[in-house]
Amino acid sequence: MMNKGVLRFHGAPETLIARAQGMVWDWTVSSDDLVKIRNSHHVSTSLRRADGVRVRIIADKAPSSEAEAVMPGLEDAYVCLLKQTAGQ
Repeated sequence: MMNKGVLRFHGAPETLIARAQGMVWDWTVSSDDLVKIRNSHHVSTSLRRADGVRVRIIADKAPSSEAEAVMPGLEDAYVCLLKQTAGQ
């Protein structure tokens, strides 16, 4: 996987996903809080629902006591890799 012309990862998708294990959190927030959440956390995906917006956060620890750890997908793993290599 390349980012800005630099090779950041070379390997099987399953390996990249395994590296993101324990760093992906599912959290439902209000629509009003979404901009604040996006500005303060690495959001891999968001989905608007009747009960608010479900966001998947990439972080070393839970962003809230209401957030639940979830199994990462490939998109989550990609965002996690970008977060880890930011500034390199």
